[in-house]
Amino acid sequence: DRSSTKRRKKKMQAVAGELRLRRRRESSCFEGIMADHLSLSLSFGASLAAFAALQSEVDVLRREAEDVMGRKDAAVLAQRLEVRVTELQREATTARAAQELALSSAQAASEETSAAVADRDAALNDGDRSQAHEAALGAKVAELERALVVASKECDFAKRQFKDADEESRLLRRQNDDLVLRLVDDKQRLVTEMNAMNDMIAKLTRENKMLGGLLNNNTNNNLNKDDSSESSSKTTAASFGERGGHSFAAGGTVLVVDEDYASSSSSGGRQRDPWAVVGFPLELSPRKTFPKAHDTEINDVVFCRDDVDAGEEVSVFTASADGTAKRFRVSCDAEVSCLAGKRRAERAAVLAVDVAGGVAALALSDRSVQLFDVKRQRLKHQIENAHGGKILGAVVSSPTPTLLATGSVDRQIKLWDLATQGANVASFRAPSACHCLTGLDGTDLVVSGHRDGVVRFWDKRASDSDPVSDIGGASAPPILGLARSSRGKNVVVALKRDASVHVYDDRTRGRLALLAHPEKFHVHPAAQTARPALAPDGRHVAVPSATGDALLFDTATTLCSAVLSTTTHHDDPAQRGKKGAAPPLTALDFAPSPGRCLLATVDKLGTLAFWE
Repeated sequence: DRSSTKRRKKKMQAVAGELRLRRRRESSCFEGIMADHLSLSLSFGASLAAFAALQSEVDVLRREAEDVMGRKDAAVLAQRLEVRVTELQREATTARAAQELALSSAQAASEETSAAVADRDAALNDGDRSQAHEAALGAKVAELERALVVASKECDFAKRQFKDADEESRLLRRQNDDLVLRLVDDKQRLVTEMNAMNDMIAKLTRENKMLGGLLNNNTNNNLNKDDSSESSSKTTAASFGERGGHSFAAGGTVLVVDEDYASSSSSGGRQRDPWAVVGFPLELSPRKTFPKAHDTEINDVVFCRDDVDAGEEVSVFTASADGTAKRFRVSCDAEVSCLAGKRRAERAAVLAVDVAGGVAALALSDRSVQLFDVKRQRLKHQIENAHGGKILGAVVSSPTPTLLATGSVDRQIKLWDLATQGANVASFRAPSACHCLTGLDGTDLVVSGHRDGVVRFWDKRASDSDPVSDIGGASAPPILGLARSSRGKNVVVALKRDASVHVYDDRTRGRLALLAHPEKFHVHPAAQTARPALAPDGRHVAVPSATGDALLFDTATTLCSAVLSTTTHHDDPAQRGKKGAAPPLTALDFAPSPGRCLLATVDKLGTLAFWE
């Protein structure tokens, strides 16, 4: 009847009002859920950015820790890394709280959706809801269900991000622990080396006192026997000369070497050693100098081994920043020849040179390599873009120039076939930049020195890119130069940035000697290369110093036997004799003649000097 119809109509209006109210609550709840999801996404985006920034900071700190010499700075960097890891954990905790809030919001939305479904079922059972309202309510429920699925996916993504953040935090903690362990090992190694140096200094002091007493006794005996009125220094020199000795003038002082004593003490009395001295460093003068061999600094010097094989007078090739490589002989007053592939304005600096089998290889600063015919002084071929960085080492195989090996700061060592106009036949990838390169005569090995302080041996015949073996550990000072053995001497010499010279046996890969001289031997802090030299006897090593001197070491006794000083031969008379007036030496090399002790040195001002 009419009254029941009015009651049912009022009831439907009340239900519709409740549905509209519930729809508003559902809309506001959905908007809240979307806002929570948006904030959660922004939070995770910030977390990802923080992780990327942290990774870049870790890389920067790691590089700084490798470059910094002092271990205290590395410890400070480790503390900074620990603080950053703590901040990352705090951010991860915040992200976890945001994740839990999103999960609670999704649960509330699910409950609201269930209530809406129940209301819809009640309205359908009542039979008074219109078809259009039911369709709208169904669409709203479907929309809420889709939102619930999206929220579930967002929660799964948040869980994965949190898991990745936790793994990254553990990885950073392990890296921090490894860094602390390396710092402790480096400290122990430095303490051991300092103790060894102190022992060596004490040994040198005792030997100098003993030899000074011996020299004074010999001088007094000769003065008692000589009745002439000449000075004591001339009498001493004459008495030693009658016994087969030599005297050297050094800075106004006559230093006398007793060859009989030197030969008997160094070789056990069996035969005379032409390299032996009494035991104190002699300051010698160069035999011949070329003050303006180049207009700018000379980066490398190497003796031509072909001269010895042909029985000709030995010559050297110098590589300069002026873009040329020149050839010099002791008997000539100027260069014998000049190798240059481009016009003067287009030339790039020559960083390294090697000569073998009539072929000269020049490594240029524009990342190219030039191959010259030494006899005709003509450019045979140029390899453009040989590497992705500066090429600091080049070695030509001897005695037959079939292969060329190059090493670069791009961490690659490449082999080139000279018979096919310089085709690349092999490439080796190292974990650190290559600062120097050398080869072993009579073997298939190429030896490289790297920025991480490791000497690596590569087999030319190997098909893989892994070294045959290596010498040295992580966090060691960078290697600036290598010297190879010749004529069957199995020795490799490595000069490091901390002014230490390491002598290795290339068969056992063990260290034979550690050479250092805190007063005379220093390395320029900005130098990338500093090439040492190994004498043909395989025993004596010459190293260039930033003070302008060259030091000669005996690997059998680890003593400095001679100081080749250039301070008294400076071009400027006002600068002569002043400490540090001579420019730093950059490289040196011994003549390959076994019966002749000839050394060539080059410096930053373009000076070439021969010592014998």
